[in-house]
This record gives sequence, C-alpha cells and structure tokens, in this order.
Amino acid sequence: MKKILLIGKLDEAMSELNDGLAKRFRVQLCDGSTELLQGMLNIVKPDLVVVNLVDMYDSAEEMFHLIEKNSSTTPVITIVTEEQSEEYREVFAKKQFIELAAPVGHKELLTRCLSSINVSETELNRELNYISGASRNGKKQIMIVDDSPLAVRATKAIIGTKYDIVVATSGKQALQIMKNERPDLILLDYEMPDCDGKMTLELIREDDMLCDIPVIFVTGVADKAHIAAVLGMNPAGYFLKPLEKDKVMSAIEAIID
Repeated sequence: MKKILLIGKLDEAMSELNDGLAKRFRVQLCDGSTELLQGMLNIVKPDLVVVNLVDMYDSAEEMFHLIEKNSSTTPVITIVTEEQSEEYREVFAKKQFIELAAPVGHKELLTRCLSSINVSETELNRELNYISGASRNGKKQIMIVDDSPLAVRATKAIIGTKYDIVVATSGKQALQIMKNERPDLILLDYEMPDCDGKMTLELIREDDMLCDIPVIFVTGVADKAHIAAVLGMNPAGYFLKPLEKDKVMSAIEAIID
C-alpha cells in the first residue's frame, strides 16, 4: 500500500481528508510544525505528500523548503485558497508541486493522488471505477476541464453541491478519466497547453462512446475566429469568463436535469 504524508491543521476538515485517503493509502498525519515534519519525511519516506494549506499561513514557506530539501522527488499535492494560490505562485510553478483549489472533494483528491504516484494503468482504471461507483450518490456528474485552479474554484462555487464534480486539468487527463467513467456534461476550457479545448472536443467527437456527451465551452476567448472554429462542432453552449451563475446554471439544468 502506498504511503501518504498528510499535512495540515488537525481539525474536522483534515479528519475528513484522512478518512477518505485512508481507504486507499497508508496515511500519516502531520500538523505542519517544521520539527515534526522533518523527522516524518525522513522516517515515513512517503510516496506522496498532501498539504492542506487552508488555515495554515505562518509556517508554509519553511514547510515547502523542508519538503523540497528532504523529498525533492516526491510529488506534493497542495490544497489552497485563492489568496494562497497567488501568494505561493512561484512554489506551485515547480514540477514537484500540484495545486488543487479548495474545497476539494474526496473523488477529485483520490483521482489526483492516484495519477501522481504513477500506479499502473490497470490499477488506476480499477481505482477510478471504484471511486466513481462510491461517490456519485445518484447525482448527475459534471466534468470541469481547465488548467487554471482559480477558474476551477470559481466554477465549482457556481455549481455548488447539486452535481457530482470531477476535475481534469488537461484534455489528455479528461480523456483518460472518461475511459472509465462517463460524465453527463463537460465544462471545457478553450485555452489549454498541448491539447486545447477545440482539440479535446474533436477527440471526444471521434470516440463513439463519448461523442454524444454535451460539452459547454467556458473560456476567456471571445473573438469571432475562435467561436466559429467550435460552433461547427455543435457544443451545447459557449460562455465567457467570468461566469454568470444564473445563466450557466440555467443552461446546465436545461441540458441534464
């Protein structure tokens, strides 16, 4: 069983994160104090570090420095607020760190943990199937595909708890997840590196198992050329950032409710 060092303020939110992760990993808790952290990094030798930075401010810089110094090859998932995302932008730009916008659901966190520790494709598929079956609770599922943690956070805030949400930070990751679970609707960012929204939608339309999933573009791009390039692919909608809650929710409800 893979080992996770879970760092954060030891409160109810951390207890919930621990409960969710402990079903799939061997979890060691750390309150973020630098003396304890250094010892645990050396003793536990985790396969993955998860830092819940919410409500933790004073020791963050020293904590990140210790992790880089003692576990430079270990992936680090950080759960952050919008303000923390801006404050530690240089840290999160490093390859070792993976940023998740708070609040994070169990499904989103488990999926990101599994993909971060390089489990085999067979094991990843099995775990994703388990997560999908365990977490949907009869709710319709919406996939948010966006490489911006701030945009993901804003979209999640608009959707709220009415739908089950899964997040992909790239078109490639979205397609990988959809091999194992099919969302009811996709909110797709236009501008992403490597595989942009248009390319992602083209790949979705080419797949017989996915081609009929409704896709709404969510983007900051408003010029006629970009809009024309995707309207011929019959998306279910095209919304500009920042999103207007009433319009977006009305569109979603019209499509999948």
